[in-house]
Amino acid sequence: GGIPMTSAAQAEPLVHEFKKRGYHQVKVFSLLSPESLRAVGKAAAAQGMRLVGNCPNAVSWEEAIAAGMTCFEQLHLIARGHLEKDFTYDYWDRFDPMPGTHLDFDAVRRLGQQMAAADIWTIPTLVFHQRASQPQAEAVAHPDLRYVPESTINDWEATIVRWGRRGRSDAEMWRRTARARAEAFLQVVRIFHQEGGPMLTGTDSLN
Repeated sequence: GGIPMTSAAQAEPLVHEFKKRGYHQVKVFSLLSPESLRAVGKAAAAQGMRLVGNCPNAVSWEEAIAAGMTCFEQLHLIARGHLEKDFTYDYWDRFDPMPGTHLDFDAVRRLGQQMAAADIWTIPTLVFHQRASQPQAEAVAHPDLRYVPESTINDWEATIVRWGRRGRSDAEMWRRTARARAEAFLQVVRIFHQEGGPMLTGTDSLN
């Protein structure tokens, strides 16, 4: 399970404890503040541990790299710092797909070059984005879902309703926007591959 971190002062003792338990890396999540991210990055480097995870909402990927991140799990919020010049946005939440539909792919390519040069990894989990964006009837009709409890499938739909609210839309509008974002993320992965950046496949299978 995760540990809530509300102060940068928690970083050093937490990372020290993780090292003592035998962990090789520290995973951060989307609600971490920039100050806390930098503190965790410094503490992880001092212990010889990798800093990985979801890019926090409050920073760009470049800022996260500067703080010490060496692997990004999922492509959430890659739009921060990489938006089309004529598109402005003041709401950053990893569950809001809108920014991801207005990417500046030249800026994404520069990021890909930086990541390749510094051996920064990404795990794009495209399947998650593609499946979540499907119309409900299509998504639940997949034959492999016969192995998934109905309660879990129902929870997925309730989750998309919640994401829609966080993204300031309803579930169907969220899905339409998410479909466009899923297409844009394919282009992001294509660019990262062209630039030689290291990547791993991932499914985010619990979702």
